[in-house]
Amino acid sequence: MKSFLLLVILLMEGSEASSKMKGCLNGWIEFICGYNNTNITKYHMIDVVTPKETLRSNQRDEWENKGKWFLYHDTTNQHLRVIFKQLQREDFGKQQCQFHGDSVSAPEITELELDMDDDNCQHTTFNHTTYTTAQTTILCTDKGNRVRFFCKDNGFICEDILSTTVKSNGSFSLTDNNSGFNMSISDVSSQDAGVYWCGVKPNQGNYRAALQRIQLEVQNISVIKRSSAVGQTLTYWCSYPEDAPVNKFICKGEDPYVCEQLVNISTNMKTGKLSIEDDREERNITVTVRNLTAEDTGTYWCGAGTSDEKRRNQLFNKLVLTVAGSQLAAVTATVVRVAALVVVNILILFYTCSKIRRNRREKQKSWDRGYAEVQDPPRRPSQELQ
Repeated sequence: MKSFLLLVILLMEGSEASSKMKGCLNGWIEFICGYNNTNITKYHMIDVVTPKETLRSNQRDEWENKGKWFLYHDTTNQHLRVIFKQLQREDFGKQQCQFHGDSVSAPEITELELDMDDDNCQHTTFNHTTYTTAQTTILCTDKGNRVRFFCKDNGFICEDILSTTVKSNGSFSLTDNNSGFNMSISDVSSQDAGVYWCGVKPNQGNYRAALQRIQLEVQNISVIKRSSAVGQTLTYWCSYPEDAPVNKFICKGEDPYVCEQLVNISTNMKTGKLSIEDDREERNITVTVRNLTAEDTGTYWCGAGTSDEKRRNQLFNKLVLTVAGSQLAAVTATVVRVAALVVVNILILFYTCSKIRRNRREKQKSWDRGYAEVQDPPRRPSQELQ
């Protein structure tokens, strides 16, 4: 419902403006033809005339499938909603919406013209692969100053996820840049796989158009979770397939395709903070991180790079590292341990001294009793009678 409301807002804004539209080859366009006479509550039928064919809408308030055309006669909002998919060169040109009040009277006509957007169209599908639990970013190119949106195919409708008017929605976020906009997805799941479109809704006009098709593939990846302490050394292993590229690397960051590369096989030094060793016989990489600090906490990716621009880096596993405490915490813990040891030793010494004093008092009492018995010996009965 939220995406439907966003879609209605995008299409209805500026509905009285220019009838010129721009679309892309192999893309789609969605536009609205409003009633010319709003006093008429319902039209008998509506025709959409294209350079190739004429499409007729006989139904009201329900979708009609006309091949790659989809029509919805909305009597409540008094307009015809039109979706035209898989645009080809012969589809561009003059279009008409013809509103028939009855079968006898001449129709009321709305003139439209569909041109090709040569400046912004991306005619080929962008295949994007990402991994479960990762963050991924998709770049959408657009040179115009207009509302931009990002949507996902759901049947014949592309359901809006975000636009420049609604820039955050759950795990999705949109940010503008000089060449267009970035679409980011955090904590990717298998449900995020599918076909997406980057699109625009001009500031003038009652239509929106798709600029680029994105096929998003989500792959599972091995996730390793490790916890360590400040100052320790961490070693873990990363296996890779037989056809993996030669230049193995380790990078840090939530998005594996824009993460900071820390070390690779060609520049690897076995001394220093981080190093990797590649055992090609076992197809296994050994990764070592020395003298850990709290700043080392984060997400690491083990992968292999390629010089082929048509191929993306290949990734093998993901490490989520947590380094407990900090340098100050480590020093504090050491001080606490030393203080505790001192206290224990003092208690032991106090106990020992107390025990010695107690033993001495017991011995003194024993000596005093023995001396008293010597000074005052027991009397014999004969002495008592005198």
